[in-house]
Amino acid sequence: MKNKTMYFIVALLLSGASSMYAAKPQVWDFGAEQVPGMDNRLSEAEINAWFPRYESGAMSAALLSFTASDSVNLRYYAAGAHNHRLRTINPRLTHTDEKSVKDSAGHVFTGMIYSNSSANPRVYIEQEFAMGDTIEYVLSSNGREETYRFYLSDSSYYTTCYFPGHQKDGVKARHYRFVCPKDGKYRLSGLDEKLVIARIIRYPLDRNLTKEEQKTLRKQGKHPLKRERVKMANRADFPDTCRLKQVAYRDTLWVGNGGLGRINDALNQVRHMNRQPGQRVIVMIAPGTYDEMLRIDMDDITLKNAATRPSISLRGGGVNVDKNAVRVTAYYGYGYNYFSMNSKQVYDPRTLRANRKGNKPSTINKGGSDSNYWNATVVVSGHNFVAEDIIFENSFNQYISLKETGDSLLAQGKQASRPKQPFSTEVQHKRYRERAAAIAFADSTSGVLNNCRVVSRQDAFYGGDGAFVRVNGGILMGSVDYIFGGMTLVCVETELVMLVSSDSDDRTYITASRAPMGQRGMLFYRCHVRGAIPGVEMEDETPARPGYFGRPWSKSGETVFFETRVDLRQGEDPMIVPVGWSDGLTGVGAPRSYEYRTTYGNDGNPAETQWRAPWTTVLTEPYLPDGTPIAPDTWR
Repeated sequence: MKNKTMYFIVALLLSGASSMYAAKPQVWDFGAEQVPGMDNRLSEAEINAWFPRYESGAMSAALLSFTASDSVNLRYYAAGAHNHRLRTINPRLTHTDEKSVKDSAGHVFTGMIYSNSSANPRVYIEQEFAMGDTIEYVLSSNGREETYRFYLSDSSYYTTCYFPGHQKDGVKARHYRFVCPKDGKYRLSGLDEKLVIARIIRYPLDRNLTKEEQKTLRKQGKHPLKRERVKMANRADFPDTCRLKQVAYRDTLWVGNGGLGRINDALNQVRHMNRQPGQRVIVMIAPGTYDEMLRIDMDDITLKNAATRPSISLRGGGVNVDKNAVRVTAYYGYGYNYFSMNSKQVYDPRTLRANRKGNKPSTINKGGSDSNYWNATVVVSGHNFVAEDIIFENSFNQYISLKETGDSLLAQGKQASRPKQPFSTEVQHKRYRERAAAIAFADSTSGVLNNCRVVSRQDAFYGGDGAFVRVNGGILMGSVDYIFGGMTLVCVETELVMLVSSDSDDRTYITASRAPMGQRGMLFYRCHVRGAIPGVEMEDETPARPGYFGRPWSKSGETVFFETRVDLRQGEDPMIVPVGWSDGLTGVGAPRSYEYRTTYGNDGNPAETQWRAPWTTVLTEPYLPDGTPIAPDTWR
């Protein structure tokens, strides 16, 4: 397929609409401001109708997905989340809280849609536009830098623009224009932070385009607006013309062994592909260690170990991997500010060089879900992600990587000073323990891990509310709450490995579910609980001490262990303590905590469950108390 080249007009506007448009512009203002001389599409009544459960003018209302009235031409998709906001100072609007934003001309925009889901391109505004329409957006952010994507819903065309964050002079809103290359449904989404939009204006052309003009617009971008020079505030950040070369769709890309150098190089190619919904791209990865943070922000991506006989085995106390293994790793952890961390909370060599000159980090490591999910090495924010025979690791509590030794960092509080020696395993001790995720699935995403290994200690594997993840086989390793979040999770015949040190108070809590009521939580179906192999998967030669099935993160959390085989420590004590569960995060536990036919040791001896926590249930039949059968294929 011949590569297509498409031009979008992207401009930061400091003046009003051009006089070249004879037709009355249409405006969607999210504070319901009625703009003189324009076709105002949003009234107070229309906006209030987005909140059917609230009285008009009510406060603290959550903004859900909505489709406006047919004549309004507006759709908002919240990706299944229930915490988005309409922020406005118009007291007659149903809203979440009172906020406004101001642009460089001093105009105050009285309302805005404010998504509460960071770095989630599945949250978007959608509208139908015609070829030649110029669309102006008034955009803001949550204060930080943001990259916005404007694209056709079939992803055949798209471009991006950069928002620099809120300014010290009070300017929090900026204007951007895009020209539509053909008829269709167009979307706007945020890639780095939260989607924040105050107003949309559509400038239709005053005449129909000829066939030759349509051809020119599609292929060369020579639309009259291109010759309209708009004064720029900063041309380096806001070029007035962005040229985007699209890449022909390929179903397979290769990384390593003569292919692309990094996995991120492959992902960047996929972002520019002209592919249709449902077209999968498989990234074949040669064995080796890839020290890079990945952001899987597209649907239908597969990462696959390209070895003939792929392995997920660890070696040398957890520092090395088998020659046929693919390891994706990074080293950020909670409680430290890194010189290499940019405003998107990811590693950036340019940021590292600049901060070394200034001798201080430029970004505070937030360390929680706002910082790419507990500093996760891999964040999945797309649908239908698949990984096969991959090791996902955060080395923060495993060893000091070479890349970490080349960074500089400052502790935010009383965190321990980190060793400087490359490949030091001293950080496996409990005093260095902190939150450091290996892989995270954002809200309302989906994925499958086939024979993969997840390696970290505290908070290793996260899944957000509404996410659905299936794990087939493989190994999940960690210590404190290491499988956690509101996701629906199905693990089938997976090894659940306790990765703790010989410190006397070092214990494992396998799960921490916070699934809301009405949603399925975590199901571990015929899984195997064991300790890490001393000297192989961890440096310590002392076997792990017994731990807990979990400690629920919320009272509604749901966790089911079905026909679980639990190893015996040195042939004696089961690797699960007699009480089984901890209420340390809620104080009262969670009644949706179940186990069925747990066995101890290789002989299949029934577990002694009489001392289990009183708020849990030991089932006698393969059904939940409400009659739901416990089966992987129906766990949704």
